[in-house]
Amino acid sequence: LGVRIAVVVGGGGGDEQTTSDQQGLHSCLDCFLPRKSTAQKGHVYSAATMSNQDGSAAKKPRLDTAERGAAAGPAVPTSTPAAHSSDGKKRLRVAVVCSSNQNRSMEAHRFLMRKGFHVDSFGSGQHVKIPGPTAEEPNVYDFGKESYEEIYQDLVTKDKDKYTANGMLEMVDRNRKIKTAPERFQTTEKKFDVVICCEARVFDQVTQGLEEREQDTFEPVHVCNLEIKDNHESATLGALHIVSLCEMLEEVDDLENDIDEVLQSFEEQNKEPVLHSVGFY
Repeated sequence: LGVRIAVVVGGGGGDEQTTSDQQGLHSCLDCFLPRKSTAQKGHVYSAATMSNQDGSAAKKPRLDTAERGAAAGPAVPTSTPAAHSSDGKKRLRVAVVCSSNQNRSMEAHRFLMRKGFHVDSFGSGQHVKIPGPTAEEPNVYDFGKESYEEIYQDLVTKDKDKYTANGMLEMVDRNRKIKTAPERFQTTEKKFDVVICCEARVFDQVTQGLEEREQDTFEPVHVCNLEIKDNHESATLGALHIVSLCEMLEEVDDLENDIDEVLQSFEEQNKEPVLHSVGFY
């Protein structure tokens, strides 16, 4: 089974405010902490518990349900991912999603790209947000309008010292070397085998977006969620977990029949719960 991977996470930056000097770093780009997942259609469960939302025992789930800104300079030189792995299997098509396509999704994008995965990354929020002068005043940009290069230059103009100290310039510099601009998951026409979200709120937005699309090919897409705090250190650790999960998913011969066991094994190994839902294109 070929898998396309996409990472969807919130914007990058930080979580709790610990010191005034680190205020930007520790205010997440979403400007919110992760929220509890709301009700979803179909099965949404932790692989270890395998229960439906009403508390009943879950059967094996059935398959239900930018324009870019100016060029950001040369991207990191990478070879085109192989269509098949060394044993002849097709590679997964993967997407990673956070809220602003800045921190968690981009760190996972970088790690997966280095591993040779077919990966794209996205945000799921209405706007791209980066910590600003205060937690209540984030820098706000539009998906499909400002490139990472333009965001970088805007932060330099506003306060180069501040955004250097809190890590924002380093983060956006990394991003502009990977791709041109932030992308929003709800507007992409690309299709994936696996979509990995970085917090429950993003998981809700992604599954809702898939449900609202008109189905045509009925290709299945597995949406998973790993809860990753929106700061630089947690983004790196979360990226390692995402790579581990994707590698486990690529090893199976039948993703549709084996994904339950893979998720349960991942949870047991990493002590991390995984939300999982299935939709169709």
